[in-house]
Amino acid sequence: MSRFAGKVAIVSGGAQGIGKAIVCGLLQEGAEAVVIADAQATLGERVLAVPTDVSRQRDVAQLIALTLERYGHIDLLFNNAGICRYNLFLEESEQSWETTFNVNVKGMFLLGQAVARAMVERGTRGAIVNTASIACELVSPTTAAYAASKGAVMQLTRVMALELAQHGIRVNAFGPGATRTDMTAQSRANPQRRAMFMSKLVDQRYGEPDEIAAVALFLASDEASFINGACYYVDGGYRVQ
Repeated sequence: MSRFAGKVAIVSGGAQGIGKAIVCGLLQEGAEAVVIADAQATLGERVLAVPTDVSRQRDVAQLIALTLERYGHIDLLFNNAGICRYNLFLEESEQSWETTFNVNVKGMFLLGQAVARAMVERGTRGAIVNTASIACELVSPTTAAYAASKGAVMQLTRVMALELAQHGIRVNAFGPGATRTDMTAQSRANPQRRAMFMSKLVDQRYGEPDEIAAVALFLASDEASFINGACYYVDGGYRVQ
């Protein structure tokens, strides 16, 4: 398959977990280049790593400038950088709350806006895929900041889709459920949280990064040309129960 032949993509949080699986999928399906907003890159010559703090506008501007200087265009953005810190609501600190929103929401806004501007300036009919979460709809203790930030991501996705459609840019999101990544390691190691997830997972297992990435790649492809402003949940049936 070569769904992404000749395409240049940016993937934030692309060095591990779901982001890395997205990068690998893009490369396997013919992408010309993948730029990851990260300090690490061991994925081959078609991958350019640009250390980027997505919550800093200067960093984001540099990322876009370097990508355009080298490749001349940006076709796809996977807005995937995100963090989750587990704190009870009564114990949540202002600093932890702000850090979560800076990465999960502000970073998505800054990078999404910068890429969209580059697409519009060059007449690129591109696609943007934002990483949301089942926490957009379902919550659990100790996830106040994370759940609130992902709810914001979903609303941001809808507004982006509404405003960018006139420029031929589609914007969608996908919401991972319990997935076997470094970010969920703490949760998976907690017997109570693990039992809670397993009690609601129809398939009785955690998802793998490549299973989640497959949906993100679909949303970025021409196969999803009539999908806009949507969120596809990839949760092993978690929301069914």
